[in-house]
Amino acid sequence: MLIWEYQPLLEYTPIIEKDYGQERFLTENPMKTFLEGNFVKIPWMTGVTKDELDPWAYYVVVNKTLSEQFYDRFDVLAPVTLQYERGTQRSHLASQAFKEFYLHNQPITESSKRELGNLYSDALIRYGQDMTSKLACNLSDQPVYAYEFEYQGRYSHGYIPGTNTPFGVVHHDDLIYLFNISLLFPEFTPEDPETQMVEKLTTLWANFIYTGNPTPNASEVLNNVIWEQMTTDNLAYLSINSELKMKSGLYQDRMNIWDRYFPDRVQPPLVQ
Repeated sequence: MLIWEYQPLLEYTPIIEKDYGQERFLTENPMKTFLEGNFVKIPWMTGVTKDELDPWAYYVVVNKTLSEQFYDRFDVLAPVTLQYERGTQRSHLASQAFKEFYLHNQPITESSKRELGNLYSDALIRYGQDMTSKLACNLSDQPVYAYEFEYQGRYSHGYIPGTNTPFGVVHHDDLIYLFNISLLFPEFTPEDPETQMVEKLTTLWANFIYTGNPTPNASEVLNNVIWEQMTTDNLAYLSINSELKMKSGLYQDRMNIWDRYFPDRVQPPLVQ
């Protein structure tokens, strides 16, 4: 059920099915299953895009009524839009901390677009990805390969309304270079600038599928980069842009604040 404008973004979330004698699919909280190590231990590749949910922030920023409502009623609306628990002391403290950390306790304006986009993206995508990646490093003996997709091409799943200008590198934009999405984007030719990124991503993903390692050998197509595994001691990730680079500690300053208030959080919320 929508509570405020088009929020919450995820209307339908997983439900732990009660036992009425029927065959059940989801029988317990997946985090419990995960923490107990009851999952298949295989190599895992996981990542995010640079500007994940910036479009959702944009629609708040450009609407004066919505931006004022969101800021003035942040304690009530933040748990709805960012989908964490409501009406608890922890929720209240978290909302205060997020308002200060991301919005600097300043009214939402056009200049808030980046910070608000980060808040949406961290809440609904990045924190869950970060938390599960770290848990996999702890609980599995198989490698974890993390990435951030940063390449800004001509095409995107999100454009500024009335223009051909992408919001940024938004959710699903990495898929443009892995699959031919003919309903939305043209098929790239060898002359197109996007073709080099297609070659990079398809090589990494094919290597991973066949060997469990996205860079079993150095190659010029991949800028001779070896994709390092993420570990508890080294939060390594591959920065995927025109040039591939290894980096470490993706947005950990922001992830730390979510860890502080919701160390037990599951994405998305579960109804029991």
